[in-house]
Amino acid sequence: MRFKKLNSKNVILSMILCYIASFSLLHADNLKECQSEEDTQTGCVVKVYDESGNLQNERPYKNGKAEGIEKHYYESGDIHAEIPYTNDKINGIVKFYDKGKKLIWQATAQNGKLGNGKCSNDKVMTNAHLTRLTNEINYSLIDFDYWFAICKK
Repeated sequence: MRFKKLNSKNVILSMILCYIASFSLLHADNLKECQSEEDTQTGCVVKVYDESGNLQNERPYKNGKAEGIEKHYYESGDIHAEIPYTNDKINGIVKFYDKGKKLIWQATAQNGKLGNGKCSNDKVMTNAHLTRLTNEINYSLIDFDYWFAICKK
């Protein structure tokens, strides 16, 4: 049996394509909607709808833990917030948007805690703000109006 000599460009391109493909599989748009607790083990997205049937939020799961970007939506269907999770903890850049799709503020989370954040007007969030917001996210009790007001002051 003869083996072909591998071209390093082809190997690198193949690795990049595999990475992109595996990352996109964790995106909520590509996951089935969770029907049971068992589904959260194999990978699915929990979707919450309002009384009118509009999607309010969605959170992807894998191995029984939040994994990927949780999204909250306005009644219009526009994005309201993006909260990234890794292994059931907020991890990455958390973003909140106004109804005009403009980024209002963002904060960086690592291992379940927000470390720094600022409003789009460059107002920096205090440690007290970040602690409160971390708790609100962890208990799924986010007071969006409060956070918009903080950035408007």
